[in-house]
Amino acid sequence: MLKIFVWMLSWLAAPGFAQAACADLDVAGLKRLAATRQVTPVVFFASWCGECVVHLRQTPAPGTVLIATFDTREAAEHVIKHFGVTMPCYLDRGIAAAYAVKSVPVTLRLDHDAAVLK
Repeated sequence: MLKIFVWMLSWLAAPGFAQAACADLDVAGLKRLAATRQVTPVVFFASWCGECVVHLRQTPAPGTVLIATFDTREAAEHVIKHFGVTMPCYLDRGIAAAYAVKSVPVTLRLDHDAAVLK
């Protein structure tokens, strides 16, 4: 556990390079977004979640959508910018509840109808 914490702290020394802005996204917006793709990977995260930060640093699947849930816009944008995450980030407006997400991180794959793929 200490090694993971030290590893996470080492990231803090490197400034982020992404322009962070997490727009609001509701279920209807997610459905519109998913309708334009065959598969939409969605990652629910929170700035205060250490495991989420590790997850964000991994190379995500192309087209991944980040949804900050159980969080504030300011905190989510800070994490996105600080760690140089370049994929789109959105602030959850009811999506986690609609998909029964109760903890983070959670990754879902949605089809073009925004239904969860198994």
